[in-house]
Amino acid sequence: MNINSLMFGNNFIWGTATAAYQVEGAYNEDGRCESIWDRFSHIEGNIYKNHNGDVACDHYHRYKEDVAIMKNLGIKAYRFSTAWPRIFSDGKSKINQKGIDFYNRLVDELVGNNIEPFITLYHWDLPQVLEDNGGWLNRDTGKYYNDYVNVIVDTLKDRVKHWFTFNEIKMFVLIGYGHVSPVDVHAPGKNYGLKELNQIRHNVLVAHGNAVRIIKELNPESKVGIAHAPEVSVPADDFTAQKENIERIFRIDNDPIFAPLYLGEYPESLLKLWGNNSPEILENDMEIISTPVDVIGLNIYSAKLIRLNQETNDFENVEYPSDYPRTLMGWPINSDALFWGVKMVSDIYFSKEIYITENGASFDDKPDADNKVHDPDRIKFLKAYLSKLHKAVSEGVKVRGYFLWSLMDNFEWARGYKQKFGIVYIDRENGLKRIIKDSGYWYKAWIAGDSA
Repeated sequence: MNINSLMFGNNFIWGTATAAYQVEGAYNEDGRCESIWDRFSHIEGNIYKNHNGDVACDHYHRYKEDVAIMKNLGIKAYRFSTAWPRIFSDGKSKINQKGIDFYNRLVDELVGNNIEPFITLYHWDLPQVLEDNGGWLNRDTGKYYNDYVNVIVDTLKDRVKHWFTFNEIKMFVLIGYGHVSPVDVHAPGKNYGLKELNQIRHNVLVAHGNAVRIIKELNPESKVGIAHAPEVSVPADDFTAQKENIERIFRIDNDPIFAPLYLGEYPESLLKLWGNNSPEILENDMEIISTPVDVIGLNIYSAKLIRLNQETNDFENVEYPSDYPRTLMGWPINSDALFWGVKMVSDIYFSKEIYITENGASFDDKPDADNKVHDPDRIKFLKAYLSKLHKAVSEGVKVRGYFLWSLMDNFEWARGYKQKFGIVYIDRENGLKRIIKDSGYWYKAWIAGDSA
C-alpha cells in the first residue's frame, strides 16, 4: 500500500531533530563553560580525524537561517537540546544570562514561524567541572542537573510545552562510561565495571524523576517524558513471529531502564543477575524514578535479528547476510525495527503518547556539479520505515509524532563529520553553506500530504 502523511491523522506532528553540541558551535563564547565533549574531542585520537564540535554547524549564530529552512520545508516541530554548559557558566550555579538569551531567541524564532519547540534537557554535554567531581557516579550531579532544569524550564515554560529530560541513557552510560562499543567510545571516555555502570544509570534515573516533578510543578500543562534508544529485536523468519517470544527478549534487553521508569521496580531476576553489582537504592528512589510521565520518545534506527532455537526453546541472534543493505554507519536497514520497537514499548511499558524522537540514516552524500545533493537511498529508507510506523499506528499504537534525524549534517560524536544524517547538507569546505538535499524536498512533499 502506498501511504502518505495524511494517513497518520491531521494532528500528527512531523518534525526534525538536532542536539546542542552536534550543531551549535560557539563552544567558548558568551560564558559557556567546558563540557565533557569539549575536553574529550580535543584529545588527539578520540574522534575520527580529530574532528570536534567547536564550530559544528554554527547553529548558535545561524539559527535564523536554519529556522527559515525548516519553515520552507513545512516542518511543524523542532526537537533540540539546551546546553547545560551555556546555562551555568561554572557548571553548577552561576547563571549565564547570555546562554539563556540564546534559547529565548531560538524559541521565539521557532514560535514566530509556527514551529513547535520540543526540548531535550540533557543530550550528553555534562559540564566538565562536574565530571571532574565524579560525574554521574556522584549523586550530587543529579542535584546540579535539577537546578539547571529549574532555571531553563522556568525561563521557557510560557512557550515550550514538550520536554524530554534525557536522551538515550543507555547510550551515554554504556558507551561513555563503559567502553561497551568496539567502534565508538564517547565522552568522558571512562571504563567502569558493572557495579559503577549500574549506579550511574540509577543516579540518572533519580535525576530524571526529580526533573519530571520540577517541570510539572512549574507548568502542570507541560508534556514531559524521556527519549530512549530501545534495544529492538525482530524475527528472522515466520516461525519466530510470535508476540510473546518477542516480548520476552524485549524485556530482557530493556528492563534495566524501562522497568524502573514504567513499572516502578528492578525485576528480581535482574537484581539476582547483578548480585553485588546492583546499585545502591535509597529510600524513595523507586517512587521518584517512576514519577508518572505524559509521553515517551523513542530513537530507533535498526534491530537485531533473532530466531527461536527449537531444541532449547530460547532465542539466538542471527547474523545479517554480508550483502544486506546498510547505512554508512554500518547499521542494517531493517524497517521492521520501527514497527516492533513501538509495538513492544506500547504493549509492555507505556501506552500513552509515543513520539519517534529520532529515526534516519547516514549515507555518503556529496553535492554534484550543479551543487545539488541527490540522496535516493535516504528517501527509500524513509519510505520503508514510515510505512512500518503506519502499520503500528493502524494497529492502535498511539504514535503522535515523528522527528527525522537530522535536520542537517552535524558532528556525529566519535564518528565526527564523516557521517551525514541530515536532510540539509552542510558544505564544510565553503563556509558551512546549507544545501537542501533531495530528501529534504521529499520530506516537504510528504508533510504536505504528497505520497511521492
